[in-house]
Amino acid sequence: MTIFELLARKHGEIDALFHQTHDALAASPDQARTWFDLLSANLIACMRAENAVVYPRFAHLAGLEDEVIQAIREHDRIEQAVNHLRLVPLTQDAWQGALTRLQVMVTNHVETEDWILFPVACLRLSTAEATKIGEEFAAYEPIAASVASPSITYDMEARCDLEWRAPAPTRFETAPPTVLIEHAA
Repeated sequence: MTIFELLARKHGEIDALFHQTHDALAASPDQARTWFDLLSANLIACMRAENAVVYPRFAHLAGLEDEVIQAIREHDRIEQAVNHLRLVPLTQDAWQGALTRLQVMVTNHVETEDWILFPVACLRLSTAEATKIGEEFAAYEPIAASVASPSITYDMEARCDLEWRAPAPTRFETAPPTVLIEHAA
């Protein structure tokens, strides 16, 4: 399977997860957050795999340096929007609005890939090169997925009553570094 076929499938899966998340929001905010966790993990894993495997090859082999730089910037903005939804305590209406804005950002990015980046890369890469990139993407994506999920539960309301305390020193803790100052004679 070429990278173009593989990414078309991934984009379809992510779009379906957006729809599942929106549908769940009408029924239960908790269900929507569960769907969003799955959506965001898949989205971030896909983007990180593209950044690590696909984009460097497109820039080098297909001469798409400027387009790749723009795509990476879009990925950064998308990941910031995901983190906003993950970390900021929002009302249900604000959360739904932020989710919709994220979906628009992702849709615009995918359209740019589908209409500009991928057609040019497809013309400049051989089928063997596109297949090899697809294999490398498929191998890397599980690695990216292992760190794409939120690893901490961010429930700010439940954490507000906690007080910060300095950790107790351990017996292996070393003394603070000593700074030696040499005076001029």
